[in-house]
Amino acid sequence: MKSTELRRNTTTTEPASCCGGHATGATKGKDPAGAATDDKPHTDPVCGMKAATNPEKSATHDGQTYYFCSMGCVAKFNADPMRYLDPERKAAAAAAAPADAIYTCPMHPEIQQVGPGSCPIWV
Repeated sequence: MKSTELRRNTTTTEPASCCGGHATGATKGKDPAGAATDDKPHTDPVCGMKAATNPEKSATHDGQTYYFCSMGCVAKFNADPMRYLDPERKAAAAAAAPADAIYTCPMHPEIQQVGPGSCPIWV
């Protein structure tokens, strides 16, 4: 099983990330749904998903290399790295979302719900 966060789909507020910007508490070797993640040892700083060591999906900031789950997350990070690396800015961006924001699953656009959460198809 695989879990994915839903992203906000609104014209008034930009999504915090491609996947809602919230990690769901994965433990080493397992994703939140219990699937093995040993091949994905990094955490994407944009969306919190697990990421593989893939130079094509990486970026360097202040001498540190970061790995991402998608090229979309790489582009968002490169546009404003401190938005994702500074905890205060990241929290402020998440708090700016309206309580009734509609989130859309990035892998299954037909799935929409109020607020972030796991895609029911992947659960």
